[in-house]
Amino acid sequence: MTLAVVRVAEASRFGAVELGPEGQVTAFTEKGGATGPALINGGIYIVERDLLAAIPPSRNVSLERELFPGLVGSGLYGFEFEGEFTDIGTPEDYRLATASPGRFASAAD
Repeated sequence: MTLAVVRVAEASRFGAVELGPEGQVTAFTEKGGATGPALINGGIYIVERDLLAAIPPSRNVSLERELFPGLVGSGLYGFEFEGEFTDIGTPEDYRLATASPGRFASAAD
């Protein structure tokens, strides 16, 4: 499994992801535990089907809280992306992101 990670100037709102020299995820720091510049989970994942198939369909699961920690040291990697990161984790940020969706298309050109 691979996580898209992005560097932000202030990680306290998000928590942090630590990577080893080969890109393997070595640790997660919860929100409020990391301050200053750090890599954070960008919310985009590449997941092997068998990982998802192992989750019972009748159960709600938090990938970030339940699956990711168990994969640290066992095939969980991070790939750092450069560019603008837009958080949609609060209603206000979500409204800002959806108010001008064209800016994302133009940023990728």
